[in-house]
Amino acid sequence: DLNIEIVNSKSQTKLYDKRDNFNFNIIRMPYKLSNIASKMFYSAMSAEILRICKATTNFQDFTNCTKLLIERMEKQGGLIKPMKNALLKLFNQHKKCFRKFKKADHFILNKLF
Repeated sequence: DLNIEIVNSKSQTKLYDKRDNFNFNIIRMPYKLSNIASKMFYSAMSAEILRICKATTNFQDFTNCTKLLIERMEKQGGLIKPMKNALLKLFNQHKKCFRKFKKADHFILNKLF
């Protein structure tokens, strides 16, 4: 779902997930040790980060949501270096989407890790 707010006469959007309000853990993304190729694990993470980027107008909201995803993926077996590489590839392939934040790729990467 999408959370839409009006701030200073401008609309701001970010993802809203009711599962964040549950008082129990929900498996949302694959585990690296599941029966999938390692590349699929990191591709799933990248796809979710792209979805977050497309739905979010504010950089701080983007980093907050993405950091939670990265922490979850790390707990599920993700390794930092391949996650960073997947993100750099994502930034390169979807420059237009990330351009709205007016931040360099490495700056975003440093904020997330």
